[in-house]
Amino acid sequence: MKLILSPTKTMVAATGDHGFSRGTPEFEREAGQLIQALRPMDFSAVQALFRTSDALTRKTCDQIRGFEEAESGPAIFTFRGEAFKTLAPESFNREQLEFANARLRILSGLYGAVCPMDRITPYRLDFSTPLKIGKTGLKVFWKKRLIPYFEEFLGPDGQLVNLASDEYSTVLSSDFLRKRTIGIQFRERTDGRLKNLSVRAKQARGAFAAYIIQNRISRPEALKQACIDGYEFEAELSSDQEWFFIR
Repeated sequence: MKLILSPTKTMVAATGDHGFSRGTPEFEREAGQLIQALRPMDFSAVQALFRTSDALTRKTCDQIRGFEEAESGPAIFTFRGEAFKTLAPESFNREQLEFANARLRILSGLYGAVCPMDRITPYRLDFSTPLKIGKTGLKVFWKKRLIPYFEEFLGPDGQLVNLASDEYSTVLSSDFLRKRTIGIQFRERTDGRLKNLSVRAKQARGAFAAYIIQNRISRPEALKQACIDGYEFEAELSSDQEWFFIR
């Protein structure tokens, strides 16, 4: 069993190797290609592309210009958004980090997909950014690279637990991957109704990934028996390819 998470826009340059040799991202060359596509843009073009405030635009321009010289660190400690707060990788021991590095892939607008201990540099780029590489949009650029990568990653009999957002996971759209992927959906009981609350869903994705890693879960079926951060499996809402967990 393998699993995927979305990245986050909140990033901090991670330091230290946590006892590991830092890995090299599989698509490091492509990341450099995307940085080169961004580099000729001036402040106004960057602001229009990312739709950011003046302060965020200045920060993004600095990241682009200084990318090669910037601090890099393990991806799992670089991302700092809601899912990674509940993932809490700083609490993992060495065996759990090794399990995560083997089983978890973090999707990325700049790097495509990274192992948790791959060294990355903070950036601002996601699959919805309307960047063109030649005549190709970013999502198409990554789709033709990530589908064969994940088909090999899963192997002939593997299953993929999808803890990523639709923005990222929909790029893995081959028939092979769709048949092997279990999408995890989270809902909250609020005022007698089931609601999809964005921030809580992000937190739940991190909590589920943490549970899988800490307990070294190798079969998706084990999740159906668990109560994770108050979420429990709801069979009546679920299908073979989409599982609902309700809190």
